[in-house]
Amino acid sequence: MPVSNKTIARILNEVADLLDIKGANEFRVRSYREAAQTISGISENITKLAENKEELKSFPGIGDSMAGKIVEIAETGKLSQLKKLRKKIPESLLEVMNLGQMGPRRTKILYDNLNIESIDDLKEALDEGKVKKIKGFGKKSVENLIKEIEEYEKKDDLDRFRLADAEEIGKALTDYLIREIDSVTIAGSYRRKKETVGDLDILGTSKDPEKVIKHFVNYEDVSGVLSKGDTRSSVILESGIHVDFRIVKKKSFGSALLYFTGSKSHTIALRKIGQGKGYKVNEYGIFKGKKKMVSETEKAMYDKLG
Repeated sequence: MPVSNKTIARILNEVADLLDIKGANEFRVRSYREAAQTISGISENITKLAENKEELKSFPGIGDSMAGKIVEIAETGKLSQLKKLRKKIPESLLEVMNLGQMGPRRTKILYDNLNIESIDDLKEALDEGKVKKIKGFGKKSVENLIKEIEEYEKKDDLDRFRLADAEEIGKALTDYLIREIDSVTIAGSYRRKKETVGDLDILGTSKDPEKVIKHFVNYEDVSGVLSKGDTRSSVILESGIHVDFRIVKKKSFGSALLYFTGSKSHTIALRKIGQGKGYKVNEYGIFKGKKKMVSETEKAMYDKLG
């Protein structure tokens, strides 16, 4: 099935967003946005035009290098450059960027000035009055951000499932996944045994992530695929429950399991303990500067934090 113009434009815009967060040259960022805009305005499916690279270069904003990237997306459905960029930027930071009041540049400002890497970090900084001290974040911006985070958190309280029902759904899914995966665990409120569960956060390890993701989205109970990447996918099951599935590296499994199991307040508390010891704690492990101290097991993480 041909890759749609909309998909190609989305991928190029995401590259632009991530480059923007990383502080890349403004001209380089703009080149991706302009190419995405050009492709969005082409009525003919771009994959047909991508068979002739020279023809692509006849469109505004598409030079030799950009044409090569478009050809790669048209032929494979993805872009290796985007995969590399995603690995360099914490997933939790992308969630901050996707808040309506944020975007890549404002996210970078808060990351550079307050080391904000997640919505939990942002909420804490807002509570402590740090954000309003940053240039470009006035009183109205802060008020809107607080409201938006409240709406974001309310999503956890909507359409919840009784734990017993979630366990039945979760067991059937993990029994299916284990056929193609090294290990699999359901985290989140499900693992904390809350009375109700809003969604299923599933973590797994595998030497062939793309094969496992394909296996996941082909589950017979999937009613809709919300997103599909090389190591992560989100779907809606026939029951209506949202499932977020991530493949993580074995050496980071413990830190990822800790991060995606804990409640927001628990995660914040652990970060504060880590900061008191001069550590940085996130879904990839405990770091001292750039050096990773521990990450493979939850026990090692808790032991390091004392």
